[in-house]
Amino acid sequence: MKLYTVFSSIAILTIASAHCVLPAPPNPSYQEQIVVEESLFVPGSRILAFCSHEDKKNEISITKIETYPDVPATGDTVHGRIIGRQRGVIGQGAYVIFRDSKTRRKLNIEPVDFCKFLETTGRKCYFGSTIFDLRFEFKVRPLPGLTTMMVDLELYSQYDRRITCLRAPVINRLWMEE
Repeated sequence: MKLYTVFSSIAILTIASAHCVLPAPPNPSYQEQIVVEESLFVPGSRILAFCSHEDKKNEISITKIETYPDVPATGDTVHGRIIGRQRGVIGQGAYVIFRDSKTRRKLNIEPVDFCKFLETTGRKCYFGSTIFDLRFEFKVRPLPGLTTMMVDLELYSQYDRRITCLRAPVINRLWMEE
């Protein structure tokens, strides 16, 4: 079965947020928010972006991405579709780490097993180059420890090499409860 790559890791927010046990920060001010460079936006999206230019030039390329809602809040159900091509190998042991885009603080205590996550969506980890077309749905859970409205989703190989990173906006409803 084809590997439905890193960008399904957006859906992993559901799993990773369950591992977040850090205290909730104060509501961030809009003056402190991350500004995303125009050239870093993922094709087909005005919301999702690569974390850096190096992340754009990796073995995973995206030709189209759609998500609804564009900027989810914790508690929302997100629906999405990602189409692209993977040119390298992603195998058993690959994992995802979530970080606050501003502070770089890790939001999940333990890395999320990427292949195990794929299995929960009915797909299997594939060990080679492939074209992918992934439709997904997940619920965004609260993210204690998030100090900005941006989360970095970093995919690492089983050898601890960063494969890519996506920056995704999220509204943390924990801020609204303060």
